[in-house]
Amino acid sequence: MNSDERLALLMNDVHIPLCDPNAPRDWKEWYHFILVEPNRGIRVLANVSLSGLPNHGQVIVTLFVTVPAPTEPGGELTYGFCADHEWQEQTVQRAPAGAQGRDFRIVLDGLHSSFFAKSDYHQLALEMTGQAQTTPMFIPELTPHGSSFVGWGLMPVVSPSGQLRIGQQVVQVGHDWFCYHDHNYGRFRWGDDIGWVWFVVTLTVRGAQPASRARGSRLTVVLHRGNNRDQTKRGSPHLFIYVGRQLRKMFVGPALSLSFSWTDEPQLPPRLPAAMASLFEDRALLLPTAISIRARDDVDALELELPVSSCTELVLADDVDRRYTFIEELSGEAELNADIDGTALSAEGYFYAEFVH
Repeated sequence: MNSDERLALLMNDVHIPLCDPNAPRDWKEWYHFILVEPNRGIRVLANVSLSGLPNHGQVIVTLFVTVPAPTEPGGELTYGFCADHEWQEQTVQRAPAGAQGRDFRIVLDGLHSSFFAKSDYHQLALEMTGQAQTTPMFIPELTPHGSSFVGWGLMPVVSPSGQLRIGQQVVQVGHDWFCYHDHNYGRFRWGDDIGWVWFVVTLTVRGAQPASRARGSRLTVVLHRGNNRDQTKRGSPHLFIYVGRQLRKMFVGPALSLSFSWTDEPQLPPRLPAAMASLFEDRALLLPTAISIRARDDVDALELELPVSSCTELVLADDVDRRYTFIEELSGEAELNADIDGTALSAEGYFYAEFVH
């Protein structure tokens, strides 16, 4: 086993104390996959979230798919479902890390992963495998978050294979698709004074000066920033830039600024799960219309524009009190201009983001 495989096992390890029935029940753990088809811009979010403990918790499986639809307002349609499962004794395992139940399965075995989820009612399904192509990055539980902490690990470039079913249409997921995987874990309660901004962007370099082999290469940009619900208290943001499979640049803290643009009037976003959509059917709010990033240090600079074309809200409820956390799942096209290592780059692509409050 090489160092990347060992780091991947550490990154994806289940941190919830599965064998301790007296452990606190505010544990959270979730595994993300983001997929983007580079030509048509199909975007997929697949997620398995654990909350609580075996026999005293739940497993939430989420699948969102945004597809181009030129005849529809906005030119896109988003399909999705969010399904709750009772956390039984054998639902989650540690070696290899994974979870399974009716209509879902996830396995994370070193650099190899697999995911399956379906909803016959929503006529939506994804089955895929992935092989990590970059060294995993692991940021352990050093970050205060709500009443306790959060930790994070990511595999920015994964080679996927599988298929996506949308109604009667079957879309093959191939190695040309972009795929990103991460794992978050920690102790806090939904409804705490917590939030975060996160995104992953996949871009293709269209121009480079001086002319270099960078033209046509793929960039991956990942950002994370923790904050409270109204963003009046903000942690230090981290921005990672990968060129191909290599981490080439990081911007951290004051070198990086992030700003939002908002709708002029409160709106009602599509909401999941259905029970939460009914509970909050009258809750209108200002929604993000764009995210702008500016980063600069003594060597490099970057500008990144992320206009939002799709927004769906997830509502997550605390299992003790009547408290909720709201996650705006955002996606759209992306445009980057940067000067990295003395090369001026322009690139276009797609992004997937979360704004949590």
